[in-house]
Amino acid sequence: MKVYPTDGTFPVYYESGKKAEEVTFKNGKPHGLRTQWYETGQLKSEYRFKAGKRHGKCLAWYENSLLFKESHYKEGKSHGADTVWNEDGSLWRKYNWKNGTIDGHQIKWHNNGQKQSDCNYKDGKLEGLTITWRENGSIEKEEIFKNGFLDPKEAKTGDPEAQLNAGLHYDEIQDYDKAFFWFNKGAIQGNAECQFHAGRYYAVGLSVIEDSKEAYQWYLKSAEQGHIGAEGNLGNMYFYGKYVDQDFEKAQKWYEKAYKKGNADALGHMGKIYELGYDGKTPDIDLAHDFYKMAAECESLISQQFLAELYFQGNGIDKDYSEAAKWFKKPAEEGFSNSQFHLGAMYAEGLHFEKNLKLAAYWINLARKDGHELAEQAWNLDKYRLFKYEVYLKTYKPT
Repeated sequence: MKVYPTDGTFPVYYESGKKAEEVTFKNGKPHGLRTQWYETGQLKSEYRFKAGKRHGKCLAWYENSLLFKESHYKEGKSHGADTVWNEDGSLWRKYNWKNGTIDGHQIKWHNNGQKQSDCNYKDGKLEGLTITWRENGSIEKEEIFKNGFLDPKEAKTGDPEAQLNAGLHYDEIQDYDKAFFWFNKGAIQGNAECQFHAGRYYAVGLSVIEDSKEAYQWYLKSAEQGHIGAEGNLGNMYFYGKYVDQDFEKAQKWYEKAYKKGNADALGHMGKIYELGYDGKTPDIDLAHDFYKMAAECESLISQQFLAELYFQGNGIDKDYSEAAKWFKKPAEEGFSNSQFHLGAMYAEGLHFEKNLKLAAYWINLARKDGHELAEQAWNLDKYRLFKYEVYLKTYKPT
């Protein structure tokens, strides 16, 4: 621990005997110049103090003698221009401060010397035009900020791509009112992605009153322009009869469009249509299995659940509890209640797993909390009584 006298200039040394720093004190506080050295003898920093607080220009160097940083302080707070260099001497960043808050022009550079970003701050918040560049010098994006919030410069002038970007930004930070405002504007102008998000907001009542007709209309407009997500969601509407009358033929139409573009969830639902059959058609379990397997291997969680259910039930194929357990696992971990229930049931009955009522209770409890009716019934069975308290108190989790 360093102990300094009240006044004067005092040195501090490394164990090797070389000077590490020299500090000037007044009334027991650093006042004036404080200098530090590397053990090699190379100058490390020069900080100026006033009554114990940094004040004025401060400099720092790399051990190779090149300047690392030049900064300015006013009574302990950053105030004025700061410049930072890389160890090879190239510029990395220039920015400005005002009474401890970043304020004014800021520029950053890539390691190859190409400018990386150019922006302005006001009272610590981004304000005005911000431009970012890739290392090859091409512009990555141009955005306008107001009071720290993203407001792409074309959004207010009607550019739908900029309106989409604004909507996506506000959606990401969960400012759903502003997100819907921009999605809706872009949707009205015919932007398929904005139409998809407008449909999504209406479908769940996010920032707007839930409206199935509006959701359907926006999904339809988006899907008619080939939007893969909207095509898949229209397929779901017709498949589950949500917002519209159940219609497997129309569901199949939209699922086919979506899965041909790479929508694995749509491929899985196509499999479900073949498993069930519709309008008097004979179920095709082999084709359903193949669709499930392809989609499941593409990380479609709903398809993994469909595949696991097929193996568990032995519907048209041999029962295989090992495969069922394998494919139920990820959907269960990601909150799919039917997978959670089936994993619980398998632990309860010793199917594939060694019987484990504690694990059974864990998974069944998760499923019932999500409204799974069979899980609720199972939870009330007496055999889980001894494990309920542990699960409720969250003192037990599977390893």
